[in-house]
Amino acid sequence: KPSQKLRISKFRQAKPAATMLLPLHRLLPSLKSAAVPSNPLLTFRLRLSSRLRLLPFSSSANPSVPSHVVDRLNSLSVPSFLHPHVSVALSQGGLSSKGALESFPDEGLKQIVESIKATSPVDLSSPPVNVHFSTSSGSEFSVSGYAGESVLDMAKRDVVLSEYLVGSCGGTMSCSTCHVYLSPEAYARRESGGGGVSEEEMDMLDLAKGYEEGRSRLGCAVNVEEDGMEVQLPEGYNDYWS
Repeated sequence: KPSQKLRISKFRQAKPAATMLLPLHRLLPSLKSAAVPSNPLLTFRLRLSSRLRLLPFSSSANPSVPSHVVDRLNSLSVPSFLHPHVSVALSQGGLSSKGALESFPDEGLKQIVESIKATSPVDLSSPPVNVHFSTSSGSEFSVSGYAGESVLDMAKRDVVLSEYLVGSCGGTMSCSTCHVYLSPEAYARRESGGGGVSEEEMDMLDLAKGYEEGRSRLGCAVNVEEDGMEVQLPEGYNDYWS
């Protein structure tokens, strides 16, 4: 169809969200005047979405945080609910080892904590909620997250879910690789509650494998609403990015 060709052409011109590497002194302005040695360990790498926000990182109700990280954060009186988020941020920045963390300044850690608190789209102090996923083969599993975050955000940090929801465009609604199914009731509830399908989302759903009217949504556009939310994963996906 002409409209389909136009949409595909528009889609292929889109650019994926980049992985940005930011020197620490640029991310943490307060360190500009500090005596920070020239050390590759002090290059803090952040994976940012197209909205330039940090993602909530916890992938389970009781995420594992290395004891040396816990001890360091406790010494700075960092609330325990932030420990897993800081731990993953340190890991992404190559600062998770004991030696690297010992050489990292307290002011840098404090600024990382404040950045996470300021940029998170959800309340990180709220208790995690469980979202139940089922696959086309009949297997089931649950992933813990936070009310208000998207299903794709959960997939970005969960190894199992990321196998099904690739998110090739980085969550910019420029592909269909985070295609999911909601129950007809949940779909209708979102439509009537102001969280329905936008024209931009529908353009990408036209490219989705196994599209079903009244059930298909993009994981990047579906926010977690409540504990026990159920999502069905389709069999495969169309990835025009690869």
